[in-house]
Amino acid sequence: MSTPPPAADLQVDFPFDYAAHVAGGRRIGRLPASALGTRVAVIGTGGSGLTAAYELLRVGATPILYEAERSPDGPGGRRLGGRMHSRRLAPADSAVVELGCMRAPDSARLLRHYADLFGLHWQPFRDEYAPGTTPRTVLDVDGRTRAVGEITDLYPEDEVFRQAHTRWLEALERIGLTDLRRAVAARDPEGIRRRWAALLGRYEQWTFHRFLLDPDGAGLTWDQARVLGTAGVGTAAWDCFFGLAFTEVARLLLATEGAEVFHLREGMAAVADGFWEHRTGLPDGRFTSLAEVNDGAPRPGVVTLEVGEDATEGVVVHDEDGRADWFPAVVFTPQLHVLETSVRVRPLRPGGAPPFGPRLLRAIRRLSYWQSAKTVLVTETPFWIGTSLDGVTLTDRLPRATYTMDFGEPREPGGRRSVLVLSFTWAEDSMKVASSTLEERVGAFVDELCEIHPEVAEELRRQVAAGVTRTISWEGERNFKGICRFSRPGEYPYQWDLFSHFVKGAAGVPGEPANPLFLAGDDVSWSPGWLDHAMASGLNAAWGVLDCLGGKTTSDNPGPGDVWQREHHRPLTPAEVVDRQVPSRPPTTTSPRDTAHDEFVVTADRLWDGERMRPAAEARVLVRQGRVEQVGARVTGSPTAQSIDLPGHTLLPGLVDCHVHVLDESLNTASIGEQTLRALPAMRTLLDNGFTTVRDLGSADYPSTIDLRQAVEEGLVVGPRLLTAPNIISARGGHGDKEPDLTTRFGIEVGTLADGTAEVVAQVRRQVRAGADWIKFAASGGFGTPSDHPAAVTYTQAEMTALVAAATDLGLPCAVHAFNDEAVRRAVRAGVRSVEHANLAGADTLALLAERDIYLVPTLHVVFHHVDRLDDEDFWEGKPDVLRAKFRDCAESLRSSAALLADSDVRLAFGTDASVIPYADTWREFTTMARVGIGAERILRSATSVAADLLRQPDLGRVRPGAVGDLVAVPGDPTEDMGVMGEVDFIMQAGTVRKP
Repeated sequence: MSTPPPAADLQVDFPFDYAAHVAGGRRIGRLPASALGTRVAVIGTGGSGLTAAYELLRVGATPILYEAERSPDGPGGRRLGGRMHSRRLAPADSAVVELGCMRAPDSARLLRHYADLFGLHWQPFRDEYAPGTTPRTVLDVDGRTRAVGEITDLYPEDEVFRQAHTRWLEALERIGLTDLRRAVAARDPEGIRRRWAALLGRYEQWTFHRFLLDPDGAGLTWDQARVLGTAGVGTAAWDCFFGLAFTEVARLLLATEGAEVFHLREGMAAVADGFWEHRTGLPDGRFTSLAEVNDGAPRPGVVTLEVGEDATEGVVVHDEDGRADWFPAVVFTPQLHVLETSVRVRPLRPGGAPPFGPRLLRAIRRLSYWQSAKTVLVTETPFWIGTSLDGVTLTDRLPRATYTMDFGEPREPGGRRSVLVLSFTWAEDSMKVASSTLEERVGAFVDELCEIHPEVAEELRRQVAAGVTRTISWEGERNFKGICRFSRPGEYPYQWDLFSHFVKGAAGVPGEPANPLFLAGDDVSWSPGWLDHAMASGLNAAWGVLDCLGGKTTSDNPGPGDVWQREHHRPLTPAEVVDRQVPSRPPTTTSPRDTAHDEFVVTADRLWDGERMRPAAEARVLVRQGRVEQVGARVTGSPTAQSIDLPGHTLLPGLVDCHVHVLDESLNTASIGEQTLRALPAMRTLLDNGFTTVRDLGSADYPSTIDLRQAVEEGLVVGPRLLTAPNIISARGGHGDKEPDLTTRFGIEVGTLADGTAEVVAQVRRQVRAGADWIKFAASGGFGTPSDHPAAVTYTQAEMTALVAAATDLGLPCAVHAFNDEAVRRAVRAGVRSVEHANLAGADTLALLAERDIYLVPTLHVVFHHVDRLDDEDFWEGKPDVLRAKFRDCAESLRSSAALLADSDVRLAFGTDASVIPYADTWREFTTMARVGIGAERILRSATSVAADLLRQPDLGRVRPGAVGDLVAVPGDPTEDMGVMGEVDFIMQAGTVRKP
């Protein structure tokens, strides 16, 4: 068996060797003689700021440091270090309280370079499941406590964990993480890029939790993932990080798998002190330090930056003491959310270029910071030696993780040497204690630990009474807003824009001004959370400043900006990642509320597989753990498989309705609670009709369908899988202006209304912020609203183009409500993905849709539901007169347009406009499509494979291996009698039988 590769010591997104760049006394470049001594402002004295400042000092610049954090023990009353937040509580103590960074893998070569340069001392960190260093790891889950050395020691005691952990390891091997580490070790940039590109393309849109559950990931059950998440299988591989992007977790694993973990005997903040105090040689042979060039103290925090357009105009920095000072270049390293809360950034001159372009502003505003809390006890001795507390404790209780640290003999008699980390938590676990006092936190943690370790309970309480405790919640720290940034699925574009900021001009972020302001810090790095990568971002910024001041690197030591354009170094752009993306499967979680059998063999007389009808011999389907595993005559299940025989029936994929409104269109002014409650039986009715997935195309003005989508995903509500465009965007007086009388009489608008390009773009962004899957807008009038007409066009070409472009930029497709030719054509030119209705369109417009490969959802039944009853007084009783008048006015055109569909080549997707028609009547769309001459197989495709293709859900709408286990059955053969689609007898949704 080959030797496992070491942990990755390069960042796989940008495999530049930062440690080698500064190793052996190398400087990052040369400044021209005219620029020597140039003052450069460096804002923030965390790892990135100090790295940038130190290396700029070494090339001959004069870095002027600013720091907002205060400490009576720091230079000038300022605390250096950022997240390197170490405290020695008394001079006699050897013990160091690490409130922030406390450990680092040996793959952190850049950090180790500087620590070694400053004469600091590494010690093995007592990490979980590290038997050479940690006496034991105690795992306490569901009230059951086990002590182990290595993680595999849990296997004999816990079969659920054994299965989960082995599948996890197999998945990491299968997706190529080990091969990627080998490529890093071999310094093979082509291999790194190829393997990482494949991972990004496949998993960038996935959460960590989805990777654990999905068959294309680890394929765990919900319970296996829960147990694995509590036990932990690496840094950030805990359940509190289930919501992270899986690629973010992969970056963290790459840095730690195969690594040993260490901490600094002097404390991590000693690195900051080293940067500050260490005297280094300048190009002219003199020696100095950051402390010396800053007169012994950093300047206070910054409140305003006035940014010019180049180094000649420079940047004016205003600090909290009222001083304003000019610099030709500035490096800004604090957490970027302070740019929205406490630091103003504006152009130097009125009317000057904004300091940040729109893409970078978007990235700054959408960063996701993670909460973290830590509570520690400092004691005179390591009292835990020889007890079950001696090591690491991992638990599903309030403390979550407990660590023991011994710093050796005290510096002086009477000093303290030991630190017990009572609790180290992230995310929602940290929020549980965010409002608690130190005393309340300590009391709660100690109570839990005493239950886990009863034999040491009395001594633990005695040590707490005699010792000293400290705590921190990073989300409550004014200058931090959380301990670090982590990315959620789909945030790769933000990461790319932030990381690329140091490369100004055409090679950097499109639309970003080439000004002398450079960002660095943990939230700018590719892999946040690790100090090493934050320091690397400081070197990026230093290269940017060097270039800005006219400096150059040397040919034998190119900098990060010099290799930026090299084929295998340049990070994949967001567009390149999208191009590589594999169409994702909907997650197939089995929540605690579900009662899905693990394995089914379903047989019927025939099978519509989404593309064609198969005979009885092939109408056999094996569904295992929510996915179709086998299809055809040779299907065999295990002895425990449940058999479901459906004689006389046709088996089909779960049906897909691409146009519904689960919120009743007639309840626009009802309370949100009433609308939502009435939606629940509607969703159940849709599911009972065989629709396991629906696209909801919006209500008036409140995005309730987002909540309903989540409720279905979490198993709180039984209903179809929901993809949603929360609210229809409409011009005032258009189809989405639902209550114009209220506006006229009282000034109250009901609807998601927007006029002009600026307003439509803003409404798109609000929909995205709410959590939309799709954007829907009305390009024409409609039948159900009083102030417009279906023949009217309600948006200009410019408005539609701006709207669709905004949605496309944010990664969302558009559906357009459009009845007439001109409205459809404008929407096609704008770039929509689907047209809803088009029931007044002519043959040329349908041909245009076919030519542009744009989907049409014709919603025919709702048309004939009204047109067929124009003279039925009972039917129209209680309905608005304007509705009847419009249908009468358009009746002939509606019939003529529908008759064109059968011979058109347009891609028809199934949609019913349910709520405008009764939810129980959605099946009638099948018979209405047949009525106008559309072929049976084309109709079935429209509700299965074509609908899934429209929704970009390739594992829905088909019965084939790997597809989601959605199945329905109807009696008879729908290709002979489409009416049987109204008699659904059997429904399976993601492997769970919903009917009978």
